[in-house]
Amino acid sequence: MAKETAALNAVLTALLPTADESLLLCASLGRGDTGRSAWTACQERFGDLVRVFRGDSRGIKRWLPLLHEALRYHELPAPPALATVLRTAAFQEELRSKAYQEIVGETLTQLQAAGVPILILKGPALERCYPRPGLRHSHDLELLIRERADLERAATVLCRAGARAAPGSGEVPAETVVLEQASGLPIRLSIRLFRTPHYHIPTETLWTRRTTVPISGVPADVLAADDTLLHILGHAAGSPSRSSLQWVADAWFLLQRHQNLDWRRLLRTACDAQLRLVLAAMLPYLARQLGAAIPSEVLASVTHSAAAAPRSERDALLAAVRASGDRGLRRVLATLSSPRERLRLLLWLLGPSRTYLRRVHGPQATALLPLLYVYRPLAYAARVLPGRLRASAQ
Repeated sequence: MAKETAALNAVLTALLPTADESLLLCASLGRGDTGRSAWTACQERFGDLVRVFRGDSRGIKRWLPLLHEALRYHELPAPPALATVLRTAAFQEELRSKAYQEIVGETLTQLQAAGVPILILKGPALERCYPRPGLRHSHDLELLIRERADLERAATVLCRAGARAAPGSGEVPAETVVLEQASGLPIRLSIRLFRTPHYHIPTETLWTRRTTVPISGVPADVLAADDTLLHILGHAAGSPSRSSLQWVADAWFLLQRHQNLDWRRLLRTACDAQLRLVLAAMLPYLARQLGAAIPSEVLASVTHSAAAAPRSERDALLAAVRASGDRGLRRVLATLSSPRERLRLLLWLLGPSRTYLRRVHGPQATALLPLLYVYRPLAYAARVLPGRLRASAQ
C-alpha cells in the first residue's frame, strides 16, 4: 500500500473537478463573500465565458441556470452577451423541467397502477433538494426495481403505454432494461443501484430504509438521504458522465437540505459497498472547496477508512478513472512526478488483483486468470502503441 500511495492519491485527484472547474462551481453554488469572490475570479480567469460555454463538449452547459441564479442572488452584473445566454438557458430549462415533470408523473402513475414496486433515483428525487426543479438538468428517468421478476413486468407496462426499447439497449447488463418513452426520454429500469459491478448495496436494504415523498404530484418511494448521497458519489466515480460535474451540485444541495444525515450508517454502508475510496476523494472536496456541512470527525473517518481499503477496491477506482477515456489517465500521469511512480501506476493498471478480475469477468475468471494477466498487457500495448508510433513519426 505504501508504495502505491502516490499513484492512489493521483487517481483520487483525477475523480475531482480541476481548479478551473472548481472556480465555476464556487461561483454557481457559493453564497456570500465566497460566491462573490469566485465570480470575480471567474471573469478574470476565463474572460469571455460565452465562448467557454459554447465550446463545451462535456455537459457543463447545464450549469448556466445555476450561475444565473447565483448572480441574481448576489445582485451581481454579467456582461450583456453572457447575461442573455444565462437568461435564455434558465428560461429553456424551466420549460424543459415542466415537460419532464409531466412525463415522470405519467410514468409513475402507470407503474403504480400495475402494482410494480419501484424506487425513484436521481433526477426526480434530487430535484426536490434544489431551490427549484428547473435548476437541475434532468435528461432521463432511472427506477430501481425491487425484484428481478418485476423487471419484465415494469417494461411491459411501459411498452403498452407507448415506450419502446432504446437504441443500443441490447448492450446493457441482464439485470437492466432501457426504454425510450414516446417523447424520447430514456427510462432505465434496473435491480442494481450502481451500474458498475464493483459497488453494491443490497436492494432489500435500500427498500427497508426508503422514504415516501411527493414527486410530480404522485406519492413515490425514494432512497434514504444517506443512501442517496452514496448513490450520487458512487455513480459519479464509476461513470464518464462525472465530467459534467452534475454530481457536485447534487451532493451539495442534498447536504444543504439534509443536515441531520445519518453519517454513521453512511460510513458503515460505504465500507460494505466498497465505496471507502470514493468517499475519501469526494467528501473532503465538497467540504474544502464548497463549504459543505460535513462533520470533521466524518472527514477524519473516511481518510482513516480509505487506508484500509483492499487492493480490489483500488483497482475498481482506477478502472473508473479510465472509463472517462485517456483524459482521466492523462490527469493521473500528470500528477505523478517521477518515472518510478508512473511505472508503479502502469504495473497497477496491467496487474489488478484476482478479486477485481473475478468481479469483472465472473466466476469463470478463476480458470482464466493466467491468460488474463498475459492478455491485459498485450491488449494495452495494441491500443496505445499505434498512436504513440504515429505521434513520433510526425
